[in-house]
Amino acid sequence: MLARVPEFEASFAKHYLAAWDGASHCGARKVPAYPKSGDSRYLVIRNLLREVCDMWSDGINGPAPVISGSAPSHEFMRFRLAAWLELNMAKVEARSRKAAEEAALAWYHKAVAKLGDVSDAAVSGRGAWIRIAGKRAGRGVILDQEMIVNVSVKGKLFNQFPARLYVDGKFVPAGEYAAAFS
Repeated sequence: MLARVPEFEASFAKHYLAAWDGASHCGARKVPAYPKSGDSRYLVIRNLLREVCDMWSDGINGPAPVISGSAPSHEFMRFRLAAWLELNMAKVEARSRKAAEEAALAWYHKAVAKLGDVSDAAVSGRGAWIRIAGKRAGRGVILDQEMIVNVSVKGKLFNQFPARLYVDGKFVPAGEYAAAFS
């Protein structure tokens, strides 16, 4: 499943770039760092984009990067409303890579927990879809699983792993699957 990290990384990067396009109204170079709470972009900017953007503010000598902790809080608050974000592709790539590695590990652990002790396992699939086929207690088992990237109502990316389990070619609900091998 770790071999899927590059595909997951591309998926996360796509979500960050789509969020940027939505927040910047497709093509603007910057978005407000502190939009009003009624602004539809508020949660996306606050929770998703700040981790992949650089923050700038109009300083005395023109635009300057805002470095957290670099100025007294009263000085920062003076420029807060004039602060804006600019997309940093290096941060998008780094954050996407980290999220992809976390997703691959989470996916692995969920698959192991769902399947239990399986022998002769064979993994196939592509993209965010995977099939694991093997034997458990002499019976053929298959796990078809997909990774879906969603955005919470608070603007955070998270993963879902819907799965279908088959025993000897027949669909079995997860609760019955565990009972069948206990």
